[in-house]
Amino acid sequence: MPEIKPITTTGIKSVPTVNGNKVSQVTASKSAISKPINNNKSLIQSSKKKQSHKSAFTCSLLVIVFIIFTITITAYLLAKTGLVKVPYFSRFYEVPSPVRVVSAMPLSWERFQDGLTKKVASQGTATVNGEYSFLVTEDELTGLLQTTASQGLRSDVYQINRSQIAITPEELELFFNITWGRAGNLDFLIKAKPVIRDGGVLEFESIDAQIGDLPLPSFIIMQLAGFIFSRDLGSWDVRVNESTGIKEILLFDQQMRVKLGSV
Repeated sequence: MPEIKPITTTGIKSVPTVNGNKVSQVTASKSAISKPINNNKSLIQSSKKKQSHKSAFTCSLLVIVFIIFTITITAYLLAKTGLVKVPYFSRFYEVPSPVRVVSAMPLSWERFQDGLTKKVASQGTATVNGEYSFLVTEDELTGLLQTTASQGLRSDVYQINRSQIAITPEELELFFNITWGRAGNLDFLIKAKPVIRDGGVLEFESIDAQIGDLPLPSFIIMQLAGFIFSRDLGSWDVRVNESTGIKEILLFDQQMRVKLGSV
């Protein structure tokens, strides 16, 4: 008859055992419990790695999209200026159109001043206020601008294909087309109003401007013109003599009335 051992109660270790079988079962169960925990840790680590790779891919994609967007916008704006031909984008370029084409022969400052003197002399005596009044056409201003612009180029690399001034009752419109090298091209149009400064100096104060098909602040256009021209084309000192200069300008269609007086 087999011997029956007494049961002791001291926790898990007090579980009756027969030839150690129970202990091995408990050990096996502990091992079985620990394995899923280790698997969960590895799954969490794998998930974090996947999320990290996904975030890096998303950031790289956003950077690529931003670079493409920047290049596209830059190419579009460059094409709109007409400075260079940009494949595909240059099809959107439209040459700025002046209000009309003004054709004139180049006119030197000496000849322009002589013309003013003759116009004043043809009036005989001055008015009661000591002022003279005569008309100046846009053809005369265009001829003077052509000479002034050609003489004021900073480099022989630049070539002026067209320069003109059109006069309307509202404003003066200056237009230039300048090329250089094989592909360089610059079309800029400036709308200005005449302003008389101290001493009878006539200045063209810009009110609107554009390079090519792209409207820009007038001061940027004038700075760009400063790279091409060595002299200020927007400031003219027109005098009949040392003490007689411009007092007032009245604009009409294709011409303006100039009033001279003591300055």
